[in-house]
Amino acid sequence: MKEVLAFNHEYAPHVSSKEIKDDVVSYLGEYRLGFQRFDYKLVFDGNLCDPYRFEKMRVKAQRAIKEREKINLPTHREESELLGIEVLEEDLKEAPDGATIVWASPPGPSREGYGDYGFIYLGKLARLSRIFSEIHMTAVRVESPTLYQLNFLRNEITGVFGNKLTEDEFLSSPIVTTNLTKEEAQDLVNDIFEPKFNEIKETLLWDCIRKAEPLIESYIKTKDKGVFHALENFVIAVKAGKNMPAGDVSEIVRNFSFLPPLVNGSCGVSAQSNRLFGSFPTDSSLSGNKKEWFVCPKCEYRADGPVGNRCPSCGITKEEFAKGGGQTC
Repeated sequence: MKEVLAFNHEYAPHVSSKEIKDDVVSYLGEYRLGFQRFDYKLVFDGNLCDPYRFEKMRVKAQRAIKEREKINLPTHREESELLGIEVLEEDLKEAPDGATIVWASPPGPSREGYGDYGFIYLGKLARLSRIFSEIHMTAVRVESPTLYQLNFLRNEITGVFGNKLTEDEFLSSPIVTTNLTKEEAQDLVNDIFEPKFNEIKETLLWDCIRKAEPLIESYIKTKDKGVFHALENFVIAVKAGKNMPAGDVSEIVRNFSFLPPLVNGSCGVSAQSNRLFGSFPTDSSLSGNKKEWFVCPKCEYRADGPVGNRCPSCGITKEEFAKGGGQTC
C-alpha cells in the first residue's frame, strides 16, 4: 500500500504554536470529525495574506504546486487556486467595505484520491483603513455538489446566466459582489445545497477537540507522527462514543499510535495540507511505502502492522464478522 500521510509534520522554525494548533484543528475538523462549517480570518493589504505572519496566499499556492510536483501529483487544482487568488486580489482592491466573497471549491477527481464533498467559501470584507482590511471567512461543507448546482449558485449571485464552468474553473473564478450580504449568500447556499449543519452535533464535535487538547499540545511540542496518529485515533473513537482512557498522554500514545484509517477529502487522500483558506503553514508533503497488514472488512480500517484477532478501530473480531455472513481469510 502506498501511504499518503494524513498530515504534514514538517514545520518551519518560525511557525508559531497557534498556527500549528489551528492547522491541526482544521485538519481534524474536516477529515476526522466532518465539521459542516468552519470560521477563520484572512487579511488584505493589496495582497491576500494569512493573519499570523502575513505570508502571501500566492506564495502558499506556489509552494503547494512545487510540493506536489516533487512527488509527481497532479497540480491542475493548485494552479487554478493560484489563478483564483490573483483574481480575488485584483477585485478586492476596488471592493467597498462589507463586500461579499463567494468562492466555490468542488470535489476533485476521485481517481486522484479526493472525497465526494466540496466547500463554498463565504467572506465579508471589513476595511480597517485605506490600505488594510480583514476578511471574515466561513467554509461551508457541501456534500456531492453537482456542476448544475454550482453554476446555479453563481448565476443567482452574478445575474449572468448561461455560463457553464468546470470544477477547475470554479477554483479560478471567485466572486466579489455587493449584490448580497454574506448572510444572504449563506441562505442561498443553504437553499441550493442543504448542508447538514446541526448546532447540537457541532457542539459535540467541538467537545471531541476539547477532550483531545492534551494530545494536541503534546503534538505541537514534539511534531511526532506517533503522537499525531494517537490524536487521530483518539478523536475518531471519541466521536464514535467510546469511553477513552483518562490516563496521561504517554499512555494514550503508547496504546493508540497505530496508523489511522485513510480517508478521502478536499485535498486528496488523507489531505496534503495544501488548502489555501485554512491555516496551513506546513512546508512540504511526505509520502512513504508501508506493507498492508490488515484491512477491516467492516469499517475499512487499515493497519501498518499486525493487529491480532480484533480490529483496533471498530473492535469487530474475525469470528463476529464471520457470524454476520462475512468471509474471512
